[in-house]
Amino acid sequence: MKKKFDTDFRRASGAGFDGLVFVTNQELSVSQRAILSANVSGGTMIYHLERVVAVLDQPRMARVRQQFLALDERRDSAGGSEFFGLYQKAIDHLDSSRAHTRLGGLRVLSALGQDYRGQRQTVVDAICGYLRTPWDSNDRSEAEVRRSALGILAGHLRPFRGEDSLPQSTSFWEGVSVDLVGAVLHEARFDGCEFAAADFERATFIGSTGFRGAHFLGTARFVHATFGGWWADFRGATFSGVTWFRWVNFTVNALFGSARFRLNAEFSRAQFGEDADFTGVEVGQVGWFTHNIFHGSALFRDARFKFANYWCVDFEGHVDFAGARFTGAPPGCVEVRYQDTQNGHAHCWPEGWINELRSLPSQEHRTPPWW
Repeated sequence: MKKKFDTDFRRASGAGFDGLVFVTNQELSVSQRAILSANVSGGTMIYHLERVVAVLDQPRMARVRQQFLALDERRDSAGGSEFFGLYQKAIDHLDSSRAHTRLGGLRVLSALGQDYRGQRQTVVDAICGYLRTPWDSNDRSEAEVRRSALGILAGHLRPFRGEDSLPQSTSFWEGVSVDLVGAVLHEARFDGCEFAAADFERATFIGSTGFRGAHFLGTARFVHATFGGWWADFRGATFSGVTWFRWVNFTVNALFGSARFRLNAEFSRAQFGEDADFTGVEVGQVGWFTHNIFHGSALFRDARFKFANYWCVDFEGHVDFAGARFTGAPPGCVEVRYQDTQNGHAHCWPEGWINELRSLPSQEHRTPPWW
């Protein structure tokens, strides 16, 4: 780097400039910068590329980005060759072996999507593609980069709608879909986000996973997903399209309180390792709970279903359907098994179920024969 710095300074001086602004993608300490500057006679300013990108990525720097990146003033422009040239450079940064360079590439992508409205789905696809790539979860620097990628993605999906239902966030990108099939996601916090469509099939969620108050406008797929760590929070979420939680493994508390499913709620063959809370949930059509295992409490208090089917279900903890209503027809009950509670709290079942239930002996294997 010293040779490059000295050469650039001599060229700047030879061209009649009073000083040199030197931008590097290598982190330099204050003392290292001082040593470089001391070797030349003239004004110098040394900047770290990642720091420059972080400043330019701020919403208030939009005009500076337009000038710095030579962007068209028309923010709705699809971009053409200008966009794709910058986009490809950012993608190349994501392949770097240096964590700070990869992070810089993500921030450039974020800035490009902010400036080129017509290319926002392209940018989201690139960020999702990066998150889908396999990685070593013990690599702390990469964990930080991926945490930042999730933060960037969520930041552009969160509208902060006001009382007039209009987005209050200037960085919100409306109408984009995410494809995170098979991704390993640490501390995914999508609370309050809006998805045109979302595919999390076979994704692994680790840590505190939040979709609280999220809105899925189209299809939402969580088929074969695994939730581990602390909790999976879908409280207050709205699912407006076809929704799939089939074969999901919740090894943590599954929180769906006050969630709204405007069509079906499909939880067939899902396994709930801890408590499952569906208190106040609303399902517009059919709630499918077939071939399920509830290892902890199963709470459906004040739930609202048009129809619901509970076929081949094991309840191993406390069960509470107090206040639940089924407006279309009584809920289906076939091969539903339960264990007597150990804490003295009686189960509360839907009307008409009591004669259809089967007691599940405590010594019986936890996996039912139909699983």
